[in-house]
Amino acid sequence: MINHTLLMKKAIKVFRLRLFSMLLSAFIAFCSMNAFSQGSFQSFLGLGVSAGISDYKGELDNNFSTKFSRYGVGAHFVFLFSPHWNVRATFYNGEVTASDASSTNDWTINRNLAFRSSINEFGFQLVYKFLGEKTGELARRNITPYLFAGVAVYHFNPQDSINGIWVNLQPLGTEGQYLTTGNNPKPYSLTQIAIPFGIGLTKKLNDNFDIGIEVGFRKLFTDYLDDVSGVYPDEAQLLEQEGKLAADLSNRTTLPRAQTGSPRGDPNANDMYIYTNINITYYFTWDGAGIFGKGSHQKNNCDAFPQGN
Repeated sequence: MINHTLLMKKAIKVFRLRLFSMLLSAFIAFCSMNAFSQGSFQSFLGLGVSAGISDYKGELDNNFSTKFSRYGVGAHFVFLFSPHWNVRATFYNGEVTASDASSTNDWTINRNLAFRSSINEFGFQLVYKFLGEKTGELARRNITPYLFAGVAVYHFNPQDSINGIWVNLQPLGTEGQYLTTGNNPKPYSLTQIAIPFGIGLTKKLNDNFDIGIEVGFRKLFTDYLDDVSGVYPDEAQLLEQEGKLAADLSNRTTLPRAQTGSPRGDPNANDMYIYTNINITYYFTWDGAGIFGKGSHQKNNCDAFPQGN
C-alpha cells in the first residue's frame, strides 16, 4: 500500500530545497549585475523580527474571536530587487486555540470539544509595495503600504486536555481514521503546505530601520487544524480498536448524546490561521564576507559594500 505520510514528507523535503534554491538564485542573479545607470534602483537586503497574535478560524471558532488570540513571533530575510517588488523568506511560530465551552449555541456547547496547537511555518513570499522605493543606496519611502502572497510549509499538532493532561489528537484517530472497517477518512499529515497572503504598512525610522504592521492570512488545504471535520465514527468500534482515550476524546457530548454518523464538523470549509504582527527590519548592504552596514552609497553597481569605521 502507498504510504501517504512518507510521500508527503518527501514532497515537503523537495519543496524546501527548491525554496532555498529559488531564493539563492534570485539573490545571485540580481547581485551579479555589475552595472547600473546613474540613479537606478540599488538592490539591498534586510533582516527582521516580528511579534504579535495568532488567531484561528474553523469549527470551534468561526468568527476570529479575540478571546482565543494567542502569541505569535517571527523572523524574515528580505531581498529588495526593484522599486516595487521584493522577495522574502519567513519563519513563524505561534499557537492557536478554541473551545466549544465559550459558545452561545446549545448544540456547540453540548459538542464540548476544545483544542490547542502550536504552529511552526517556513515560507517564501513575493511582496508588492504600492508606492515603490526611492532610487539609491538603502533609499526607501517614508511610508508605504504593500501586499504579499507566497507559499509555506507548516507543522501543527492539535491537542485536547482530559483530566488536566494535554493529549495529541492526531494519533488517536478521533474521527475513525485508523479503523479497519467502514467508510472512514484517511489520517491527516501534521506537516502541510499553506498559501500565505495579506497586507501591511511600513514606516521608515532612519537610514537602516523600518517598522511595520502586517496582517497575514494562511489558506490551508486541511480541515483538521483543530482535529474536527466530518462525522462521529462508530464509538463502540473506536473503543475496541483504538482504546478508551480515543473514544472519550472523539465524543465528548452529554445529552443529547451524539450518534454514529452525526455531524461533528463541516468538511466543506477548511480551517485557517492568521498572524497579525508588528515588525522591525534592519536594511544593509553586504560584501560577501559577513560585514554589514550602511554601505558606501555608490549608485552604479550592486557591489556597494559597507565602509569601515
